[in-house]
Amino acid sequence: MSDDAVDILPPEESRERRAGVTALWLMALLIAGPLYLGSLAWYGFDRVFARLGLIHASPDADDPDHPRLPIVPVPDTLRFEDASHLQAIRSQEEFLKTLLFTCEADEPLPAEPLHFRQRTMEIFTPSAMRSVRTNQPGGDAPDFALDEDPLWVGLPQRTCLLRFFRNSDGVLAYPPVLRRLAGPQEFLPARDGSVSFPGTIAVGDEYEVAWLPQPEFGPGHRIPALDKDNIYLDLGPLVREQLDAVASQAALHGLPKPVAVRAIRDFLEREFVYSLKISPPPPDIHPVLDFLTRTKTGHCQHIAGSFVALARFCGIGARVATGYLESRRDASGTRVFVLGDVGHAWPEVLTDRGWVVCDPSVRPLQRERGPAPAFALPDERQLQRRLAAGVRQNRGEPPREDEETPDSRFGDGARRQASDRWPALVRDGLVMRPDAPGTVQADRERQRAYEEAERAKADAAAAKEWWRWLGWLLLAVTATVLVVGAWKTGLVTLVTAKVLRFLLRLVRLLLFGPEPEGPAARGYDPARLGRLYEELQRPAGPDFHAKDLVRLFNEFLRLMAEVAGQPRLSSETAAEYLARVRASHELPERECAAVVTAFGAALYGRKSVPRESVRVFRESLRVLLQHMLARQAPDYSTTAPAAPREG
Repeated sequence: MSDDAVDILPPEESRERRAGVTALWLMALLIAGPLYLGSLAWYGFDRVFARLGLIHASPDADDPDHPRLPIVPVPDTLRFEDASHLQAIRSQEEFLKTLLFTCEADEPLPAEPLHFRQRTMEIFTPSAMRSVRTNQPGGDAPDFALDEDPLWVGLPQRTCLLRFFRNSDGVLAYPPVLRRLAGPQEFLPARDGSVSFPGTIAVGDEYEVAWLPQPEFGPGHRIPALDKDNIYLDLGPLVREQLDAVASQAALHGLPKPVAVRAIRDFLEREFVYSLKISPPPPDIHPVLDFLTRTKTGHCQHIAGSFVALARFCGIGARVATGYLESRRDASGTRVFVLGDVGHAWPEVLTDRGWVVCDPSVRPLQRERGPAPAFALPDERQLQRRLAAGVRQNRGEPPREDEETPDSRFGDGARRQASDRWPALVRDGLVMRPDAPGTVQADRERQRAYEEAERAKADAAAAKEWWRWLGWLLLAVTATVLVVGAWKTGLVTLVTAKVLRFLLRLVRLLLFGPEPEGPAARGYDPARLGRLYEELQRPAGPDFHAKDLVRLFNEFLRLMAEVAGQPRLSSETAAEYLARVRASHELPERECAAVVTAFGAALYGRKSVPRESVRVFRESLRVLLQHMLARQAPDYSTTAPAAPREG
């Protein structure tokens, strides 16, 4: 190259060029910096960083350093088990801790103890009762009064407000027969009498309910004739000869059906003893038959199941309803308290006026475990403080001593978990939208507050959309400045490429929202599998503590959710989850049991774990990982041994 081809800038021009490049980059940073920080603050730092893969997702539910409020489950089976572990409540503090919801009305509630139905059981199994209509949507009579059926003509309507103080499974407990519902979630009624939501019920939720109180069974009710193969006459594994002997003892033969209903109730109240402590039945006899013929001692499940068995033997359609019975009522009679640890079961009889409660257990000496009347019921201020503390804790926020009013009146910001039953219900049934809060109880103040909250949410959504488009425009300008600056100055470096990739990801997040979650969309990461397996192959060091064992177990659960496509449900324990995955993926039972035992000891026991337990846990976890790899990822066999150890 000749000297004429060499272009050497004077020092002044070189300095000016460097100053121009610096000014260009400074301008880009001044434009982009506030925009990035504002976007992250608006959408949430943790959510954006997690979507971009820069940080891990939220901690696992079993992480002892990040506890979450538990969810009160809704049982789907009556197991007739011993309930002597339930303890009487002896203080107001214990009462508030177990309080699930209150039922409040403007005028005194009906004098009869209120039943709050969640679902019903129709089928006798070899050792229990269960429902076959849980996943069958239907809001018609006689289960509901959501339509204008002639069956409900003449029945008076009552209204109340249900306020929840604890998280609950996504099935509402309501007084039957349900007429109208207002609340924060859409719902679907099913043919087992249940009302399901897409998510769990959160602390602070309020549901307005209008219902038609059904009087208890009396002389005015008539029993309709049913076909012999009707589900409400099915006795399943119950032996008719044994029921015939009990029916003879109760003098039920030849009685008209309405008279037989009253005779069955009187027989159970007269001849049987209520107790939470029961002895298990022999393996070849159903718990209901064992209660009727041998022990004659049991709790509400035994009494309700026995009533249904004898009623069906007499040709009377009957089922068992499960839910709650009111625990206490204030002096005015307008507020009822329901405790989450005090479930109840009662029989319902099918009459010409729908399903009617016929509960033999509702007697002064036979009620479910209830609070001792020695302490005063909490007043409105104490309830508000309890509610506010629960709402903040449910959001993962620190408690505030001075807060007395929760800010989640209409379900805003509630921390919910998706219901595993909802997709099947939506596929087979029509989702129903709830009424606006305040309309059921004709509360104008509540209606105005709800309308103002809805307008505020609409304004916030519009502002968010406006900022979203403005952010897109500013990002486009910033990206253009960076590209032009890199082209002008020749600074096409690795840093510029990374900045552009970050901008593209952020633009895609702003325009199209977060990427879909779940194993199908996410897949699994072989590198994570390899790291976990290599860590399990290495011997545990002397500083291996309980928190390390919990971390390994949670990492294994996340990998199983990705590899096997079976994430753990919010209501499942570790043992229940591994039992479900073991059944579908043929995992060895001994290793599953060893892993669950060690995990439970580490999570709820001491900080240090015995070395032998650590060795068994790591070896068992390695065997389970080999099984999952053999079934789901055969191409990864170079890292794991070819065949697992025999169990």
